[in-house]
Amino acid sequence: MKTTVMFFIACLTVCLLLLGLSGSLYSQQGEQVKIGVVDLEETSSRFKKWIRYSEEFDKEKEVLNKQIEEKAREIERLSEMLKQFKPGSEQHQKVQIEIQTKTIKYQNFIKEQDRQLRQKLDIMGGELFNDIETVVSEYGRQNGFTLILRKEKRTVKGLGWVKLQMYYSTNPVIYHSANIDLTEKVLEILNKKFK
Repeated sequence: MKTTVMFFIACLTVCLLLLGLSGSLYSQQGEQVKIGVVDLEETSSRFKKWIRYSEEFDKEKEVLNKQIEEKAREIERLSEMLKQFKPGSEQHQKVQIEIQTKTIKYQNFIKEQDRQLRQKLDIMGGELFNDIETVVSEYGRQNGFTLILRKEKRTVKGLGWVKLQMYYSTNPVIYHSANIDLTEKVLEILNKKFK
């Protein structure tokens, strides 16, 4: 396992050295290769549209939580009422049935609201990343970029082997010069375009 890590690091070092020694990169057509990176986590967390969506989503969750608490209090109130009646009496049975019915409705309500919130979050997230991808693509084309990569700021210290493999398979950027980081430019465009 250590051998695989060392081999990976050695290959990466050789590639970086070769790139550094060769000066500028050129495509097969002889065009200079222009590369940029964008931190999607930073971009999404500071994208004003996403911030607004998140605030609206949190307010909606708060309203739903109040409804859930209200339904739970009603079941609790009925449970207290149940104690007043003699077990087996007609009133006891009626209240017990009402508690069971309201409990089932309560559980179904929670499941349905959770499903709807997840669906809404998926739609919002999809829209967010579509906006970001559109802006990054347009910026890349307009400014002659050959390739724009996604980067993350996550630290890898303390990650196990499996998590390291997952991290490097989804985050190809290990190092980049600050002058190719397009995050601030992309954020500026996003926040102007999607208010």
